[in-house]
Amino acid sequence: MKKLSEEHKRKISEALKGKPQKNPRRNFHLSEETKKKVSEARKGISTWNKGLHLSQEHKRKIGISNKGRKLTKEHKRLISINSKNQIHSKERDKAHSERMKGVNNPRHGKPVSQETRDKISKAHKGKIVTSIARKNMRIARINSIKNKYGNIYPNYNLMACEYFRKFDELFNTKGQYHRSYIKFKYL
Repeated sequence: MKKLSEEHKRKISEALKGKPQKNPRRNFHLSEETKKKVSEARKGISTWNKGLHLSQEHKRKIGISNKGRKLTKEHKRLISINSKNQIHSKERDKAHSERMKGVNNPRHGKPVSQETRDKISKAHKGKIVTSIARKNMRIARINSIKNKYGNIYPNYNLMACEYFRKFDELFNTKGQYHRSYIKFKYL
């Protein structure tokens, strides 16, 4: 086949702009049975682009072409639904957590300005926190302390007690903790 010059390609592109494409497979849908057959036939075969990486120039061009792109509300809704339905394994989450710690975190060493802190604070003010959410926050914090300090009983951990005292003041809850396990009793 004869190679086309860049000028020739540009002229063809200009001539086709705005014209409907005559694609014989447009609005063509496969039956469920056919989809299953294709799926079975493709099992174990790698895709053509597996292992290929985009050049920096290509990535830059993609970025430029996507600048200013507006998504419809329907498109945003579908993206939201799809991202909410993702289920990750515990191993994947743990590996991701380890990968993002310390200097690998994109926010590592970048202080948050007072202006940003104020914006975050303003965004959270007036939010109604349900009792279930409070319970979940408390459990998450207990697990965090347990992982960080290796203390299975954060109720006797001084740092944990201080945190939960503040937590209870903020959310008007009454937790069970004490600085000394001897004085600890169920409230």
